[in-house]
Amino acid sequence: MAENRTAAMLVARAEAIGLELAYDSGFLLITHAAGSPPRREDAAEMIVEMEKSTIAALGECLDEVREIAVARSCAARGLDFIGRRAYVPSEQIVGEISGSSPSGIVVRYSHFNRGDDQERKSNATVPGASLIIIVSGSEEQEVPPTSVAAIATMSAFTSISSDKLRALFERSRSLGLRLEHDSGFIAAVFPPAGTAEPDELEETVRAFGRSLWDLRKFMLGRARGARGAEFAGRRCWVPAFGAFGTVKSCGDDGVAEVTYQDKFLGSRFTCHCAGDALLIVDGAEESAPSASPEQESESAWRRLLRRAFQS
Repeated sequence: MAENRTAAMLVARAEAIGLELAYDSGFLLITHAAGSPPRREDAAEMIVEMEKSTIAALGECLDEVREIAVARSCAARGLDFIGRRAYVPSEQIVGEISGSSPSGIVVRYSHFNRGDDQERKSNATVPGASLIIIVSGSEEQEVPPTSVAAIATMSAFTSISSDKLRALFERSRSLGLRLEHDSGFIAAVFPPAGTAEPDELEETVRAFGRSLWDLRKFMLGRARGARGAEFAGRRCWVPAFGAFGTVKSCGDDGVAEVTYQDKFLGSRFTCHCAGDALLIVDGAEESAPSASPEQESESAWRRLLRRAFQS
Protein backbone atom coordinates (compact mmCIF):
# COMPACT_ATOMS: atom_id res chain seq x y z
CA MET A 1 0.00 0.00 0.00
CA ALA A 2 2.91 2.34 0.67
CA GLU A 3 4.00 1.87 -2.95
CA ASN A 4 0.52 2.88 -4.14
CA ARG A 5 0.61 6.05 -2.02
CA THR A 6 4.06 6.90 -3.33
CA ALA A 7 2.92 6.42 -6.92
CA ALA A 8 -0.15 8.60 -6.36
CA MET A 9 2.03 11.35 -4.85
CA LEU A 10 4.44 11.18 -7.80
CA VAL A 11 1.60 11.39 -10.33
CA ALA A 12 0.24 14.42 -8.47
CA ARG A 13 3.72 15.96 -8.47
CA ALA A 14 4.02 15.38 -12.23
CA GLU A 15 0.66 17.01 -12.86
CA ALA A 16 1.61 19.97 -10.67
CA ILE A 17 4.53 20.79 -12.99
CA GLY A 18 2.45 20.47 -16.17
CA LEU A 19 2.99 16.80 -17.06
CA GLU A 20 0.14 14.42 -17.78
CA LEU A 21 -0.03 10.64 -17.45
CA ALA A 22 -1.88 8.72 -20.16
CA TYR A 23 -2.52 5.08 -21.09
CA ASP A 24 -2.62 4.08 -24.74
CA SER A 25 -2.97 0.48 -25.94
CA GLY A 26 -0.78 -0.96 -23.21
CA PHE A 27 1.77 1.88 -23.25
CA LEU A 28 2.31 4.50 -20.56
CA LEU A 29 2.74 8.02 -21.90
CA ILE A 30 4.02 11.21 -20.30
CA THR A 31 2.82 14.29 -22.14
CA HIS A 32 2.74 18.02 -21.55
CA ALA A 33 -0.75 18.85 -20.35
CA ALA A 34 -2.85 20.94 -22.73
CA GLY A 35 -3.12 24.50 -21.58
CA SER A 36 0.06 24.40 -19.49
CA PRO A 37 1.40 27.92 -18.90
CA PRO A 38 4.34 28.92 -21.12
CA ARG A 39 7.78 28.34 -19.64
CA ARG A 40 9.87 31.35 -18.79
CA GLU A 41 13.08 31.42 -20.81
CA ASP A 42 15.24 31.96 -17.74
CA ALA A 43 13.67 28.97 -15.94
CA ALA A 44 13.60 26.49 -18.82
CA GLU A 45 16.67 24.53 -17.82
CA MET A 46 15.51 24.19 -14.21
CA ILE A 47 12.09 22.93 -15.38
CA VAL A 48 13.78 20.39 -17.67
CA GLU A 49 15.75 18.98 -14.73
CA MET A 50 12.61 18.89 -12.60
CA GLU A 51 10.71 16.99 -15.30
CA LYS A 52 13.60 14.57 -15.82
CA SER A 53 13.78 13.73 -12.12
CA THR A 54 10.00 13.34 -11.91
CA ILE A 55 9.89 10.96 -14.87
CA ALA A 56 12.75 8.94 -13.38
CA ALA A 57 10.91 8.72 -10.05
CA LEU A 58 7.73 7.53 -11.81
CA GLY A 59 9.81 4.81 -13.44
CA GLU A 60 10.91 3.51 -10.05
CA CYS A 61 7.33 2.50 -9.21
CA LEU A 62 6.20 1.75 -12.74
CA ASP A 63 3.75 -1.04 -11.85
CA GLU A 64 1.85 1.15 -9.41
CA VAL A 65 1.87 4.12 -11.79
CA ARG A 66 0.50 1.85 -14.51
CA GLU A 67 -2.34 0.78 -12.21
CA ILE A 68 -3.30 4.43 -11.75
CA ALA A 69 -3.19 5.09 -15.50
CA VAL A 70 -5.22 1.98 -16.34
CA ALA A 71 -7.81 2.83 -13.66
CA ARG A 72 -8.24 6.32 -15.11
CA SER A 73 -8.48 4.97 -18.65
CA CYS A 74 -11.09 2.39 -17.64
CA ALA A 75 -13.04 5.01 -15.69
CA ALA A 76 -13.34 7.25 -18.75
CA ARG A 77 -14.12 4.46 -21.22
CA GLY A 78 -16.37 2.67 -18.72
CA LEU A 79 -18.96 5.44 -18.98
CA ASP A 80 -19.62 4.21 -22.54
CA PHE A 81 -20.33 0.73 -21.19
CA ILE A 82 -22.96 1.71 -18.62
CA GLY A 83 -25.79 -0.78 -18.96
CA ARG A 84 -23.60 -3.42 -20.66
CA ARG A 85 -23.04 -6.82 -19.14
CA ALA A 86 -19.74 -7.84 -17.60
CA TYR A 87 -18.25 -10.98 -16.11
CA VAL A 88 -16.26 -10.64 -12.89
CA PRO A 89 -14.01 -13.71 -12.58
CA SER A 90 -12.99 -13.06 -8.96
CA GLU A 91 -16.65 -13.11 -7.89
CA GLN A 92 -17.84 -15.52 -10.61
CA ILE A 93 -20.77 -13.25 -11.38
CA VAL A 94 -22.32 -11.77 -14.51
CA GLY A 95 -23.94 -8.41 -13.95
CA GLU A 96 -24.62 -5.02 -15.47
CA ILE A 97 -22.20 -2.10 -15.33
CA SER A 98 -23.90 0.69 -13.39
CA GLY A 99 -21.03 3.03 -12.52
CA SER A 100 -17.50 3.94 -13.51
CA SER A 101 -14.80 5.91 -11.70
CA PRO A 102 -11.04 5.69 -11.00
CA SER A 103 -11.99 3.84 -7.81
CA GLY A 104 -13.43 1.00 -9.85
CA ILE A 105 -16.21 -0.27 -12.08
CA VAL A 106 -19.53 -0.91 -10.35
CA VAL A 107 -21.25 -4.12 -11.48
CA ARG A 108 -24.83 -4.70 -10.30
CA TYR A 109 -25.82 -8.36 -10.16
CA SER A 110 -28.65 -10.61 -9.02
CA HIS A 111 -28.25 -13.35 -6.43
CA PHE A 112 -30.09 -15.50 -3.95
CA ASN A 113 -29.14 -15.89 -0.30
CA ARG A 114 -28.91 -19.40 1.08
CA GLY A 115 -32.31 -20.62 2.21
CA ASP A 116 -34.05 -17.67 0.57
CA ASP A 117 -35.74 -17.88 -2.83
CA GLN A 118 -36.13 -14.12 -3.15
CA GLU A 119 -33.91 -12.53 -5.80
CA ARG A 120 -31.72 -9.77 -4.44
CA LYS A 121 -29.52 -7.11 -6.06
CA SER A 122 -26.01 -6.22 -4.93
CA ASN A 123 -23.12 -4.15 -6.23
CA ALA A 124 -19.52 -5.26 -6.72
CA THR A 125 -16.86 -2.60 -7.29
CA VAL A 126 -13.81 -4.01 -9.07
CA PRO A 127 -10.88 -2.66 -11.11
CA GLY A 128 -11.67 -2.43 -14.82
CA ALA A 129 -8.69 -4.66 -15.55
CA SER A 130 -10.21 -7.51 -13.54
CA LEU A 131 -13.41 -8.02 -15.55
CA ILE A 132 -14.47 -8.97 -19.06
CA ILE A 133 -17.07 -6.76 -20.75
CA ILE A 134 -19.66 -8.62 -22.80
CA VAL A 135 -20.75 -6.79 -25.96
CA SER A 136 -23.42 -8.20 -28.26
CA GLY A 137 -23.14 -7.79 -32.02
CA SER A 138 -25.83 -5.10 -32.06
CA GLU A 139 -24.30 -3.19 -29.14
CA GLU A 140 -20.94 -3.02 -30.91
CA GLN A 141 -22.31 -0.38 -33.30
CA GLU A 142 -23.63 1.66 -30.37
CA VAL A 143 -20.30 1.58 -28.53
CA PRO A 144 -17.59 1.73 -31.21
CA PRO A 145 -14.11 0.64 -30.07
CA THR A 146 -11.37 3.13 -29.29
CA SER A 147 -7.91 1.59 -28.75
CA VAL A 148 -8.61 -1.96 -29.83
CA ALA A 149 -6.49 -4.92 -30.92
CA ALA A 150 -8.75 -7.66 -32.25
CA ILE A 151 -7.30 -11.11 -32.82
CA ALA A 152 -10.25 -13.11 -34.14
CA THR A 153 -8.78 -13.10 -37.65
CA MET A 154 -5.47 -14.65 -36.59
CA SER A 155 -4.82 -17.84 -38.55
CA ALA A 156 -2.86 -19.33 -35.66
CA PHE A 157 -2.13 -18.64 -32.02
CA THR A 158 1.42 -19.99 -31.92
CA SER A 159 2.69 -17.11 -29.79
CA ILE A 160 0.44 -18.16 -26.87
CA SER A 161 2.54 -20.13 -24.42
CA SER A 162 -0.43 -21.55 -22.50
CA ASP A 163 -1.99 -24.62 -24.14
CA LYS A 164 -5.20 -23.94 -22.24
CA LEU A 165 -5.46 -20.35 -23.47
CA ARG A 166 -4.58 -21.34 -27.03
CA ALA A 167 -7.39 -23.91 -27.01
CA LEU A 168 -9.81 -21.25 -25.75
CA PHE A 169 -8.94 -18.91 -28.60
CA GLU A 170 -9.46 -21.70 -31.12
CA ARG A 171 -12.83 -22.39 -29.51
CA SER A 172 -13.81 -18.71 -29.52
CA ARG A 173 -12.92 -18.40 -33.20
CA SER A 174 -15.15 -21.36 -34.07
CA LEU A 175 -18.02 -19.65 -32.23
CA GLY A 176 -17.43 -16.24 -33.83
CA LEU A 177 -16.54 -14.74 -30.44
CA ARG A 178 -14.06 -11.88 -30.77
CA LEU A 179 -11.80 -10.64 -27.98
CA GLU A 180 -10.46 -7.09 -27.92
CA HIS A 181 -8.37 -4.84 -25.74
CA ASP A 182 -10.12 -1.52 -25.30
CA SER A 183 -8.69 1.27 -23.13
CA GLY A 184 -7.58 -1.11 -20.39
CA PHE A 185 -10.60 -3.40 -20.63
CA ILE A 186 -10.88 -6.84 -22.17
CA ALA A 187 -14.08 -6.99 -24.22
CA ALA A 188 -15.75 -10.13 -25.51
CA VAL A 189 -17.76 -9.23 -28.62
CA PHE A 190 -20.50 -11.77 -29.33
CA PRO A 191 -21.44 -12.70 -32.91
CA PRO A 192 -24.87 -11.76 -34.31
CA ALA A 193 -27.81 -13.43 -32.62
CA GLY A 194 -28.60 -16.90 -33.89
CA THR A 195 -25.07 -17.79 -34.99
CA ALA A 196 -24.03 -19.46 -31.71
CA GLU A 197 -25.70 -20.68 -28.53
CA PRO A 198 -25.75 -17.89 -25.89
CA ASP A 199 -24.98 -20.36 -23.09
CA GLU A 200 -21.93 -21.65 -24.95
CA LEU A 201 -20.69 -18.13 -25.59
CA GLU A 202 -21.09 -17.17 -21.92
CA GLU A 203 -19.37 -20.34 -20.75
CA THR A 204 -16.44 -19.53 -23.05
CA VAL A 205 -16.20 -16.06 -21.49
CA ARG A 206 -16.18 -17.66 -18.04
CA ALA A 207 -13.41 -20.02 -19.17
CA PHE A 208 -11.35 -17.04 -20.34
CA GLY A 209 -11.94 -15.47 -16.94
CA ARG A 210 -10.33 -18.46 -15.27
CA SER A 211 -7.16 -17.65 -17.25
CA LEU A 212 -7.47 -13.87 -16.92
CA TRP A 213 -3.79 -13.22 -16.10
CA ASP A 214 -2.55 -15.10 -19.17
CA LEU A 215 -5.33 -13.57 -21.27
CA ARG A 216 -4.45 -9.99 -20.32
CA LYS A 217 -0.75 -10.60 -20.86
CA PHE A 218 -1.37 -11.87 -24.38
CA MET A 219 -3.98 -9.24 -25.30
CA LEU A 220 -1.82 -6.37 -24.03
CA GLY A 221 1.13 -7.65 -26.03
CA ARG A 222 -1.03 -7.73 -29.15
CA ALA A 223 -2.39 -4.24 -28.42
CA ARG A 224 1.13 -2.82 -28.01
CA GLY A 225 2.22 -4.60 -31.18
CA ALA A 226 -0.62 -3.02 -33.16
CA ARG A 227 0.05 0.47 -31.77
CA GLY A 228 3.79 0.41 -31.17
CA ALA A 229 4.92 1.34 -34.68
CA GLU A 230 3.36 4.78 -34.17
CA PHE A 231 5.78 5.42 -31.30
CA ALA A 232 8.89 4.72 -33.37
CA GLY A 233 11.25 7.67 -33.03
CA ARG A 234 9.71 8.85 -29.76
CA ARG A 235 11.80 9.39 -26.65
CA CYS A 236 11.24 7.14 -23.69
CA TRP A 237 12.48 6.48 -20.18
CA VAL A 238 13.92 2.99 -19.65
CA PRO A 239 13.62 2.27 -15.90
CA ALA A 240 15.69 -0.92 -16.12
CA PHE A 241 18.74 1.13 -17.14
CA GLY A 242 17.85 4.48 -15.57
CA ALA A 243 18.26 6.26 -18.90
CA PHE A 244 16.35 8.11 -21.58
CA GLY A 245 16.31 6.47 -24.97
CA THR A 246 14.53 6.30 -28.31
CA VAL A 247 11.99 3.73 -29.48
CA LYS A 248 13.31 2.29 -32.74
CA SER A 249 10.60 -0.28 -33.47
CA CYS A 250 7.98 -2.52 -31.88
CA GLY A 251 7.22 -6.14 -32.79
CA ASP A 252 3.80 -7.76 -33.12
CA ASP A 253 4.23 -9.19 -29.62
CA GLY A 254 4.60 -5.73 -28.08
CA VAL A 255 8.35 -5.99 -27.46
CA ALA A 256 10.09 -2.71 -28.29
CA GLU A 257 13.62 -2.14 -29.58
CA VAL A 258 15.13 0.84 -27.79
CA THR A 259 18.46 2.63 -28.08
CA TYR A 260 19.76 4.45 -25.04
CA GLN A 261 22.96 6.07 -23.82
CA ASP A 262 24.57 4.49 -20.78
CA LYS A 263 25.02 7.21 -18.18
CA PHE A 264 28.25 5.68 -16.87
CA LEU A 265 29.98 4.52 -20.06
CA GLY A 266 28.65 7.26 -22.32
CA SER A 267 28.12 4.71 -25.12
CA ARG A 268 24.87 3.98 -26.91
CA PHE A 269 23.32 0.53 -26.56
CA THR A 270 20.32 -1.28 -27.98
CA CYS A 271 17.95 -3.30 -25.80
CA HIS A 272 14.68 -5.16 -26.26
CA CYS A 273 12.02 -4.84 -23.59
CA ALA A 274 8.27 -5.20 -23.21
CA GLY A 275 6.46 -2.01 -24.13
CA ASP A 276 4.88 -1.82 -20.69
CA ALA A 277 8.36 -1.53 -19.16
CA LEU A 278 8.80 1.92 -20.72
CA LEU A 279 7.52 5.44 -20.19
CA ILE A 280 6.94 7.03 -23.59
CA VAL A 281 7.78 10.75 -23.46
CA ASP A 282 5.21 12.09 -25.88
CA GLY A 283 5.97 15.81 -25.79
CA ALA A 284 3.83 18.29 -27.70
CA GLU A 285 6.91 19.68 -29.36
CA GLU A 286 7.31 16.41 -31.25
CA SER A 287 4.35 17.12 -33.49
CA ALA A 288 4.22 20.90 -33.32
CA PRO A 289 4.61 22.88 -36.55
CA SER A 290 7.62 25.07 -37.10
CA ALA A 291 7.62 28.01 -34.79
CA SER A 292 6.17 31.24 -36.06
CA PRO A 293 7.90 34.53 -35.18
CA GLU A 294 5.43 34.89 -32.31
CA GLN A 295 6.42 31.43 -30.99
CA GLU A 296 10.15 31.93 -31.42
CA SER A 297 10.56 32.54 -27.69
CA GLU A 298 9.71 28.87 -27.10
CA SER A 299 12.46 27.55 -29.36
CA ALA A 300 15.14 27.69 -26.68
CA TRP A 301 12.93 25.71 -24.31
CA ARG A 302 12.41 23.06 -26.96
CA ARG A 303 16.13 22.86 -27.66
CA LEU A 304 16.86 22.45 -23.97
CA LEU A 305 14.23 19.76 -23.60
CA ARG A 306 15.50 17.81 -26.58
CA ARG A 307 19.12 18.07 -25.37
CA ALA A 308 18.15 16.94 -21.87
CA PHE A 309 16.31 13.85 -23.05
CA GLN A 310 19.16 12.90 -25.35
CA SER A 311 21.68 13.11 -22.54
